[in-house]
Amino acid sequence: MGSRAEQRERTARRIRLAAREVLLERGYDAATITEVGKRAGVAHGTVLMHFGSKSELATEAFTDQISELVESAWAQHRMSDDPVDDFAGMVKVLYAWYHRNADVARHLLRESIFSTGSAGERYTTEVLSTIERWSDLIVRHQAAGRIDRRYSATDLAQSVFATYTFVLLQGVRGRYDSVDDQVAGFRELVSVLFITT
Repeated sequence: MGSRAEQRERTARRIRLAAREVLLERGYDAATITEVGKRAGVAHGTVLMHFGSKSELATEAFTDQISELVESAWAQHRMSDDPVDDFAGMVKVLYAWYHRNADVARHLLRESIFSTGSAGERYTTEVLSTIERWSDLIVRHQAAGRIDRRYSATDLAQSVFATYTFVLLQGVRGRYDSVDDQVAGFRELVSVLFITT
C-alpha cells in the first residue's frame, strides 16, 4: 500500500474512532459530522469524502466492533450438553452491547438490515457466516443426540438467528429491563427448536 493509501486509511480509522466516541456520548440524533471531524482533527468535508453520510459513518464506526464481539463470543465458547445454553451464552455478549448502546443500536440495526449498499452486503455476509457456524454447532449437538436429526441443521440455525434477531429488536425497543431478561426471552423461544423425540 502506497503512502497516500496508507494516509487515507489512517484518516478513515481516526474518523471511525471519533465517530464511535461522539455517537456513544451524544446519541445518533445529536451527533454531528462537524463534531466528529473536530474530534478526528479533520474538516467536515473530509469526513464526508470518506463516508458520504452520517448514516454510513455510524454504520462503519461500529461494524468492526460488533464483528469483534461475535469473534470474542466464539473464542470463549465451549460446547456444553445443552444447545440452548450454548446459544444463550453467545447471544448474551451481543445483547449486552446493544442494551448498553440502544440509541446507536436502533440506527445500526435499521441501516444494516435494510441497506442495499456496502453496509447491507457486509451485514448479509456476517449473518450467513453466523448461520453457517451455528449450523455446524447444531450438527455436533445432533451427533451427540441432543437435537433431533430429522431437522436440517441449516434450517434450525436460521430459526435460531431469526429468534436472536426478534429478541434483539424487542430489546432495543425497551421490551426487556435487563440483558438477563432478554437472554431469558431468547432461551424460552429457542428452546422449542431443540426438543428431541
